[in-house]
Amino acid sequence: MADFMEISIIDTAARCGIKFIDYGRAEMSVNCPFCNDRKRRMYLNAAKNLYYCHNCNEYGNAITLYAKLTGIDNKEAYRELTDGGIIRSATITHKQITNVERVPLHPPGRHAVYLGLLQSLDLSAQHRENLIINRGLDDVTIAKNLYRTVPGIADANRITEELAARFPLTGVPGFYTKNSIWMMSLNKGFFIPVRAPDGLIQGLQIRLDDAKKRKYRWFSSNNMENGTPAHSWIHTANSGGDAVFITEGALKADVAAHLSGDCFIGLSGANCINGLVPLLHDMSITKVYEAFDMDKQAKPNVATAASKLHRKLAEAGIDCIPCEWDSNYKGIDDFLLNNMG
Repeated sequence: MADFMEISIIDTAARCGIKFIDYGRAEMSVNCPFCNDRKRRMYLNAAKNLYYCHNCNEYGNAITLYAKLTGIDNKEAYRELTDGGIIRSATITHKQITNVERVPLHPPGRHAVYLGLLQSLDLSAQHRENLIINRGLDDVTIAKNLYRTVPGIADANRITEELAARFPLTGVPGFYTKNSIWMMSLNKGFFIPVRAPDGLIQGLQIRLDDAKKRKYRWFSSNNMENGTPAHSWIHTANSGGDAVFITEGALKADVAAHLSGDCFIGLSGANCINGLVPLLHDMSITKVYEAFDMDKQAKPNVATAASKLHRKLAEAGIDCIPCEWDSNYKGIDDFLLNNMG
């Protein structure tokens, strides 16, 4: 246990009108007041008293949060917060959990564990129907890509026990211990393997069944006992050739690659481009087609992310050509599904 006397990020967020339910966790997700994201991609870390938005990359502590949202400087923000009593009491504590460092991709590493997990699971009829009717995939592609339904608790416990007997699970995102027993993080939905150019599974995303607030979540065990956070890995579909399309999301990249036959890269978010340039160089890519969703025409944050991508690639000497299509279709996958064949 650790005591904190600095200004509370949780109490400050509440004072700023940021809506959340405090379950007493070390970290919670909220809607970002800076980019107006409504998928709860800003995280408030109560243990460290910091915030970070994975959509617009805004970050800081309680003082900077309050200062930016009220339009005052940091000194004035500090005075107002301390006068208002927004100081974490020494009697209010949070259990600090140290995450375990991620293990490499191989050997046996993350790929072997995730492959073993997926091979132990099935895909429900509901999820298969969604992938075929709504996405335009076929049974062959579904089988090749290893989409699988997230299991229920009983099956998850059994499969995790079997995996723990075959592989070391320490450092693999999505797995953690409870009372020294290995467990699996669970969300209702289906797994989407996020692959490196050589096809190895870097991590898993989950397409959530209840997608009212957010559609995708990483298979992660952040802030859990012996847990490990996921990373914003970059997904590659149909690697090969000297040109690639870049879009948002692994599943969208899979669908677009299947429908077009082209090489697609799926970012976990429009701003998540760390590591992209080295990846493109390793793949010998000389030309990139930027295929972000067409809401970049209406959403400044998406347009800004697209501009950032173009600038980053230009600095690396890689041609980047923007793609546009009928705006009645938001994503490149939707356009291809409705306009090919």
